[in-house]
Amino acid sequence: MKKVFVLMLLLLLPCFLLSCSENQPEDTPADTMPELSMEERLYLQDAKAATFQVIRSDTLTGNDFETKGAIRVVSELTTLLGEEPALFTDYTGRGGYEEISCEILVGNTTRPESSEAISIMGESDYAICVLNTKVCIVAKHVRALEVAIDRFFGEVLYHEDGDLYLSKTLSIVDNYQLPKGAYFDVVGGTGSGATKFDTAVALACLQGIMNRESEHKVYVNSGSETKDWQEVLSSDGRWLEGKTFIELSGYDELWLYAKDYVKAVVVWDESVPATLNVACTVAGVEDGVVMSETMYKKYKDRVADKQLISLVDRFDGSVTGSAKNDAYRWAIEEYLLTGRCSTRYICSYIDGWSMRSKGNISYAVVRDWGIYQRAFVYDLSPWGDEAPLDDPDQKLGTDKKTLLMIFDAMLTLTRDQGPYEVCGFFEHQKYSQAGMNSTTKYSSVRTEWEYAALMTPYNGYHNTCIDAAWNESFHTLYQGAQQLESNRPTEGYELEPGTVYLCFFMGDYDSTHPVYRYLKQAWDDPRRGEIPFAW
Repeated sequence: MKKVFVLMLLLLLPCFLLSCSENQPEDTPADTMPELSMEERLYLQDAKAATFQVIRSDTLTGNDFETKGAIRVVSELTTLLGEEPALFTDYTGRGGYEEISCEILVGNTTRPESSEAISIMGESDYAICVLNTKVCIVAKHVRALEVAIDRFFGEVLYHEDGDLYLSKTLSIVDNYQLPKGAYFDVVGGTGSGATKFDTAVALACLQGIMNRESEHKVYVNSGSETKDWQEVLSSDGRWLEGKTFIELSGYDELWLYAKDYVKAVVVWDESVPATLNVACTVAGVEDGVVMSETMYKKYKDRVADKQLISLVDRFDGSVTGSAKNDAYRWAIEEYLLTGRCSTRYICSYIDGWSMRSKGNISYAVVRDWGIYQRAFVYDLSPWGDEAPLDDPDQKLGTDKKTLLMIFDAMLTLTRDQGPYEVCGFFEHQKYSQAGMNSTTKYSSVRTEWEYAALMTPYNGYHNTCIDAAWNESFHTLYQGAQQLESNRPTEGYELEPGTVYLCFFMGDYDSTHPVYRYLKQAWDDPRRGEIPFAW
């Protein structure tokens, strides 16, 4: 009989808690709420001593939003009490901390009450409830947790005469809506080595998808360069002025907002670095996030509801003698020639061969543009008389032949429209004398010329993008660009005898590279605008 009674209580508990939520007053300060009887109170502290501790997950980093939420709870309580309460992780093994009866559980801890609170929350964004003398504050994402903590301290927590208490039957289950038109300001470029590279690629995928599909756009901040331009564009009536930016600590927090827009996970083969680019092609078309084999093992459970597209062990050189070229030719057949990719852009992005192990993300962060445009992505040598450094055993000319297949496919697809843009740049270290490639006879400049000469007859033109050109998919959202008009005089102009004329010419050079790195210095010059120049 007791078992049946307990089961009925468990079945009725979610309904009871939800009904409590509906009757919970909104935005009501705790000191104006009805008094709780002694029997209705759960004491966190009486006038003499604290009886609680704050608990967070042991598995999360200091940058995780739940960890930050727990730290904020401690900070708020310190202000109320005049002393800092204990903050522990949920680990109770050797070297851990003992569980006590009264705890404030922030986020998804190993305590069973946390799981119960999350199940009560369902599809809602946050829940604040008391279960078995445990206070649970859980949320689906960072902003919802901030609101939950605001409500916890503003509505339900009593502090009077040295006592700190709340209702034993507390239950709030609610949704949080992001401010309309808010943008995400996401920290990028953190970590080291392969992990840093993998995270940067995955973050770029989420950024490209969100900036294409979501109302809430993504701006990635890597430090001074991106932050400086954000500040410029947010002042003096420019297009970001007055916009709400929600700060996120990185990929993990952005995933909480982006996951509903992600349909697939595309896993690339670390033994065939070219599959990174193939994965980006697939991800752009399929609304997917790209992960290495290593990263996928870490996040497998988190992405279990997404379509899995694995390129691991898929290409072995059985078609061309080169696994690299087998991968690209498969992508040409499956995605480019079938019309599933953009016909306005293709992207020459350096793959994971040399940069991943070093944590060099300069060609990881630009991938948001390829994802945003659903562009075909590749990295191939323009030379047919020597093998590239990353694939020395391939038959001579295999890379070049595959490259021309891409250009030829684009020519076929664009015959009735204007030229298409080739974004990005080839890797000098593989295909020219720059860096580690001392065996080739071709200089960097000759390789650049050859690359341009190959694409031009196929209706392509090159718009170089090198060295950490962040946020391309974000900046393209700006819709207010004015059309420039020539101010050249309509009538002839006669030069004055004995006068020296100077022409100041500004060129793009390496495209977005000097904009990020050097233009800010000139922009801040107090004499900017005094000297006219040609562009």
